[in-house]
Amino acid sequence: MSDRDIEDVLRDVFRSREHVVAGGQPGLLPQARRRANRRRQVRVAGVAFVTAAAIMVGGLAIEFGVPDGGAGSVADSPTASGEMPAALGQTPALPHDWVWYSSLGLQIAVPGGWEVNDYGCNMTDRPSVVRAQGVTPACHTPEPTTKNVALIGATAHNSHEGMTTRQVLIGGVPATLAEGRLPDGRYAGQLAVPSRKVYLDVRTTDEPERRKILNSAHLVDVDHAGCATTRPASGAGSAAPSMIPVDPDYVAVCYYAGGTDERLQASANLGDTEIRRLVEAANAAPEGRNPDLPASRCRDSVEVAPDVVLQFSGADGANGTPSRLWVTFSSCTRRGLDNGTRQAHVSREIVELLMTPLHSGYTMKIG
Repeated sequence: MSDRDIEDVLRDVFRSREHVVAGGQPGLLPQARRRANRRRQVRVAGVAFVTAAAIMVGGLAIEFGVPDGGAGSVADSPTASGEMPAALGQTPALPHDWVWYSSLGLQIAVPGGWEVNDYGCNMTDRPSVVRAQGVTPACHTPEPTTKNVALIGATAHNSHEGMTTRQVLIGGVPATLAEGRLPDGRYAGQLAVPSRKVYLDVRTTDEPERRKILNSAHLVDVDHAGCATTRPASGAGSAAPSMIPVDPDYVAVCYYAGGTDERLQASANLGDTEIRRLVEAANAAPEGRNPDLPASRCRDSVEVAPDVVLQFSGADGANGTPSRLWVTFSSCTRRGLDNGTRQAHVSREIVELLMTPLHSGYTMKIG
């Protein structure tokens, strides 16, 4: 079997974890071999992972971790087309060339070419997944009648009145699924899970695409990026020579948006270039938290809590290397970096490195 054949096998089998071995770039197999030689097993300390698959290729074993998926997907009755969603309690398979997104404990799949948070003021007609938009410009742009969108939010986006509605279970949790056609011709659906305060609204020009998005929805305790649905509490860490690991394999950015909600708003993984820049900036940051802003200039209206929790793999807690970093930047007080033992200043550069991949609006009080 040629390297090209092997690469095709790797790409098909591990499509949902390509970013772990830089699979989005040409030459997946060489990248996988270099990464495997560097770290034989990818792991995220403190987060429950299960092995999804292992494949032997020319004597090379590559093991990928994926989250345990939590509670499962919608499954108590067939869809309108008669197709059964994935079995209760299991994470559905990722469709070819699709990618995962999660927010508020709900994870969904959308086509890989979709935009992120291209919605609201100045939105285009490009398809987009929408979650954790945060701070956005104040203007009104009508939603194009050809736009495909999948929105995850804490409230319903549309009422979908008059559509076919049925009761379903998602991971054993009661939910309502509404499906129908909009006057503009698009196919619409809404998955409502009121007890978890999470809603998914889908509008597409293609009925099978709408069905695949809705059927991919499942509740998670830990998402595809390795981020916990509930913000991890900061705790005592071990004495470490640096603020964060100097050579992590994998960095997950888990965004909780300060003290407004304990749930995960959005997640992303940093690329190699962003990881190197983060390591340099965080480990060079001045010791101690940022000075509190004067009460005459700034007052916290909610309880102060970390905005972002960074999750590292390739971190050896037994040897004193931190596996998490708590980052606070939107409050007036207690801003800074905290690895459980040491604290340091948070800078504008660090915040931008963390927030840019999320495509979420945010506030930053650095000064």
